[in-house]
Amino acid sequence: MEFYRQQPSESNNLLQQLAQLSDEQLQRDYLNYLQWTEPIAQMLAQLEDEAEALRVVRLALDVDLRLGAKLAGAVKPEFQMQTVGLVTALQIPEVLKVQLLGITRSDYAIPYLVEALNDEESCIPWTATFAFGEIKSEIAVRALIQALNHQNSDVYWLAPHILARIGSELAEAALIHALNHQNPWVRAMAAEALAEIGREEIVYLLIPSLRDKDPYVVEMAASTLGKIGYEVAVPALIEVLQHENPKVRIQAASALGKIKSEAVIPSLVQALNNESPSVDWYVADALGKIGSEAAVTALIQALQHKNYRIRYSATSALGEIKSQQVEEALIPLLLDENWMVQDRAVAGFGNIVTGTEEPKKLIYAVKNLQLYGIICQWFAKSARFKNISKSGGVS
Repeated sequence: MEFYRQQPSESNNLLQQLAQLSDEQLQRDYLNYLQWTEPIAQMLAQLEDEAEALRVVRLALDVDLRLGAKLAGAVKPEFQMQTVGLVTALQIPEVLKVQLLGITRSDYAIPYLVEALNDEESCIPWTATFAFGEIKSEIAVRALIQALNHQNSDVYWLAPHILARIGSELAEAALIHALNHQNPWVRAMAAEALAEIGREEIVYLLIPSLRDKDPYVVEMAASTLGKIGYEVAVPALIEVLQHENPKVRIQAASALGKIKSEAVIPSLVQALNNESPSVDWYVADALGKIGSEAAVTALIQALQHKNYRIRYSATSALGEIKSQQVEEALIPLLLDENWMVQDRAVAGFGNIVTGTEEPKKLIYAVKNLQLYGIICQWFAKSARFKNISKSGGVS
């Protein structure tokens, strides 16, 4: 704290001494030291002499390019065209120059960055888009809004996320407007980026995107609604569980698991009867995350399903829930006709057994199921084996 309290006086003293300092002294005694960076920047914000401001920035660029770029944007606004010009005139790789222009945080860097969006080298438009996010001004936001219409996919994919990070009213309004963009990729990225804002009113604006004709937009909207986590989205997400695209159904199930509303349990149970193994797994996982008595009961019932994929998914989800009811339900699965279900049951026990009594119950169960040797081999490969051994269960 003492350092920061001293900064104003240090910057004022430096301002008074600046004209008497040689280039060598300025570099050696000030620009070479990190602790002087902020006092120098504060001094430049007060400096009325354009020639002196240019001198400091030029010398700083000779010491360290990032330092020089930072100081180029610290001078008075009326000098920044010249100081930023020192950065654009550097004979360095273009991608590095674009990065430095972002560090200046000066609006005078924006015209150069706009041109960089059209560069044929793929990393440069991407880097320029990031640079707008460093500047964060209204002019930078407007440039990003224009970038949503850019022909380069790297640019219009990244621009919504940069707008969300800036988070100004203008940036937020642009993202909301982009939910209706003609390009489905822009709509999808806008839906994803809105998770960074995360207010409840965003949920109401995103729900219509669950009916978008493009499945990727629906997927991203469902994912964002899960991240934001308000129950008002639950009815719309339940509808999406019936979507024709399995990736969309996965995101809907995942979102419902994050929201953790018991009202969705019947819909999730119905969705377990799915032709897609991946969807079944996420649906079962959602029930496991809800974790209520009703959800656990639904998963235990799913252990009897004729489809081994559903038994596998339910077993995986139950393996994360510690309760005697779950332990007892998993024991028969150790002899399931499908080896993958057996494996999940064993792994589930490895997750949920703790203390001294539970390992003894497990050892008793597997001995009676004549799987003692198999289970011991599995536990021998697991770090949990040591805990069970110490508790007196296995020797």
